[in-house]
Amino acid sequence: QNLKHQYFPDKTHLHRAGLGAYAVTITVTDVDGDSSVASQTITINNTPDAPVIADPGTLRWSELSLSEFLINASDSDAGDTFVFALEDAPAGLTVESNTGRLLWRPTSEQGGRRYAAFVTATDSTGRLTRFPLTLEVQDSGSIHGRVFS
Repeated sequence: QNLKHQYFPDKTHLHRAGLGAYAVTITVTDVDGDSSVASQTITINNTPDAPVIADPGTLRWSELSLSEFLINASDSDAGDTFVFALEDAPAGLTVESNTGRLLWRPTSEQGGRRYAAFVTATDSTGRLTRFPLTLEVQDSGSIHGRVFS
């Protein structure tokens, strides 16, 4: 009879054993006492993890003022670098792709509003994380449009 055994270690086991090659010897004994021995090398490789973006909370901006916020990302894979991007961002909001620095000078029309956007971080293995942002623009009290005709 052929038997098959599969084992998928979780991260807890991997951290205990570590990555690398391991020699494994298996001995099988039947009911008559006959046995067979097989040896094999098992190699445990790293599986890349996606980046983790730290929650910056609600980002507060002042209309007509250039401000910046830094989006922080981390990754358990040593040496990973990140590329940042924005999705569904309000007009004028940008992110520096190599640093995660958000830059924005909200217009007077954008004052007094809340916006939702997403920031993404892609690591050097191609793994991507998408994180929701809440942006709040403080109204400076400036007058919009024509006052007198």
